[in-house]
Amino acid sequence: MLEAISTFLQRHLAAVTGVSGLMNLAAGALLSYAIDKSWKLIALALAVGAVAIVVPQLVTRANVLGQRRHDAEGLLAKLLETLARSFGAPGQHARANIMLVSSDQRSRKVHAATAYNMTNDPDSDLEIGILAGASGDAVLKKAPTVRDLRIKIDPMGPSDGISDAQRAKVRKSLQSILSAPMIDPQDTNKVLGTIQVDSDLDIAAIRFDQQASWQLVQCYADVATVIVKGALT
Repeated sequence: MLEAISTFLQRHLAAVTGVSGLMNLAAGALLSYAIDKSWKLIALALAVGAVAIVVPQLVTRANVLGQRRHDAEGLLAKLLETLARSFGAPGQHARANIMLVSSDQRSRKVHAATAYNMTNDPDSDLEIGILAGASGDAVLKKAPTVRDLRIKIDPMGPSDGISDAQRAKVRKSLQSILSAPMIDPQDTNKVLGTIQVDSDLDIAAIRFDQQASWQLVQCYADVATVIVKGALT
């Protein structure tokens, strides 16, 4: 909601500021006319004056929120690029992204604006269930998880929570993924999202089988959590 208000106010900044000025003038004129005539008119004049005072404050807050979000997305983009480079990108294939949990706590979606090396991939805006897929294991276990994507899901076994339509969006050449949970530091039972590194290389080649890699990705997840908590939630 705050993001929507912020976007609206920034797009219509001149109009909103102009309306505020007119309301301020109208409030003064109405108050002058209302004195000794009607308490209802006085109340209306005061209400209009109050709104005229609040609107500029909303504009200022909208600018602050918009700038804060912009700065946070810039930090996250650089963080994810650095994470992918830790695994050899761009010399060898590696992507990095965060998936943020929806407000109803039912799904997670790739934050396309900050994802690294996913521009032309169909899964750059993938949305799946909160516990779905390899990254869903990280939410469930609240710990880093690795999966070999070459191992196909047994159609007769338990579902991984990903629909055929969602699976069709996933980059076909991916072989491995390492994911870590973004745990709310103020409520360790709450997960704000997950951070992922995935690759067209197998687990061993990209070093996803090493405990140091799991610890590294969890550290990046913790930093991303602080940024998201401060500006994107």
